[in-house]
Amino acid sequence: MEYRPECRLDWPQAKRRFPESYADSSAPDHKNPARLDGSRTPSAGVAVTGCRCDNRFAEMRASARTWPILLFGLVSLLVLIILSALAGARMAAQTYQEMETIHQSHQVFDQALNQVKSHIFLASIYLRDFLLDPSNANSDYYRHQLRESQSAAQSQLAQIKQLSGHPEGSRLAELELQMQTYWNSLEPVFTWSADEKTRLRFAFVRRDVLPRRQNLLSMAEDIQSLYAQNYQREQNRVNSSRARFQKYYQNLVLLTLALGLVVTGVAVHRSVRLERRAAEQQVRTEQAERELRLLSQRLVKAQEEERKRLSRELHDEVGQMLTGLRLALGQLGELRDGAREQFDQQLAEAKSSTEQTLRVVRRLAMGLRPSMLDDLGLGPALNWQAREVSRQTGIDVNIQITEPVDELQDEYRTCLYRVVQESLTNCVRHSKAKHVNVELVRETGSEGVSLTVKDDGVGFVPSTSVGKGLGLVGMEERVRELGGSMMIQSVPGTGTTLRVRLPFPGVNNEKTESVAG
Repeated sequence: MEYRPECRLDWPQAKRRFPESYADSSAPDHKNPARLDGSRTPSAGVAVTGCRCDNRFAEMRASARTWPILLFGLVSLLVLIILSALAGARMAAQTYQEMETIHQSHQVFDQALNQVKSHIFLASIYLRDFLLDPSNANSDYYRHQLRESQSAAQSQLAQIKQLSGHPEGSRLAELELQMQTYWNSLEPVFTWSADEKTRLRFAFVRRDVLPRRQNLLSMAEDIQSLYAQNYQREQNRVNSSRARFQKYYQNLVLLTLALGLVVTGVAVHRSVRLERRAAEQQVRTEQAERELRLLSQRLVKAQEEERKRLSRELHDEVGQMLTGLRLALGQLGELRDGAREQFDQQLAEAKSSTEQTLRVVRRLAMGLRPSMLDDLGLGPALNWQAREVSRQTGIDVNIQITEPVDELQDEYRTCLYRVVQESLTNCVRHSKAKHVNVELVRETGSEGVSLTVKDDGVGFVPSTSVGKGLGLVGMEERVRELGGSMMIQSVPGTGTTLRVRLPFPGVNNEKTESVAG
């Protein structure tokens, strides 16, 4: 509990609680509060003074000199961070757009040029078929197909002109001229007679068609090579622009870091000054704290008791279920490459554990009440807990209940369930046990109920371990609340035995103890 000197003490209430301390004191004058008299002892009475306010005003005046600088630095730092992010996003988008445009242009250019070459080859095929045809009956068909190829090639060449630059422009003009010459050279063939085709076709193909076609294809390859070089230059330009931006971005980041260091230095300096003033103020208020301590201790005690109860409930309930969930998730990692059915089953159980944990958290908010005991009873709850531990860890957990225990009072069922739950959790975490036996016996004559949890783990030294863990403390507290006793017997290397006895109301019992076996 932190004692705050600014806490207000209700004067009539304090006077009623501590009449001996305020026997000679009168009600304080709130309009003219007196200074704390350091020479007075707590038994002589105390009046809450206004010295805290004076120091607050001094701190506020000091803060007024530094907070504008700190605020300006923080705002500047935030602006630089935002500018860095925006500049990075803008440059990334611009670079991506340029690269995408260049890539698409190159792709369209290659596709169009390949189409031109394809039409040149296709025209050669049509010409060959016509020359090999012994008659002229299909001359109109072949002429039409040849002109279709010519038109398509010229259309693709026009598209290439729109995409090309200066290095390719002159070569494209020459290619266009050579293509026109090539097409014109093919026209006279369709005026030949059948005898002329038979007599002149091979010489015409060797002398005119093949050399001109090869010349056109070579020119197309040269243009494609020039455009590839231009494409590489554009890529280099974009990369150079990106490198310049990276340099600019690095400088901006360095500036941001420098400003951040300045702001941090100012904040640290201001924090040190405030801490120094707080230490000085603490010295001035220690006397007032001592005189308020008697009343504060009662508040602290009630608060700590409530915190202890809540801490114990949270550890015993939510902590155990989260431990089970962690173990289930660990099993998921082992089953990841195994059978899908086992993986899905483990995943479903992990989801179920998560949903159960959520229900437990809601229930804790309403009263920290475990639902397993209310829904199934103590016996089924313990068996379920044992099965879960065995499934998740591989530890063989055996539950033996000799007499019906479901009719036990609610607080007894809760205590026994929590003790078994915490014991199994400790076995999983610390003992490295292979087998755990849990025996629950209702004593003859209904004097009480006994619980024994025994494992074959590594054991420990109870005299140096009991009381150090929150789990053991929680078990002891639960047993004490019901007037029961708890004993731990353990020797390193031979396992651990936990014995708990809970007497029914009205039966005397011994206190909790831990001994070494």
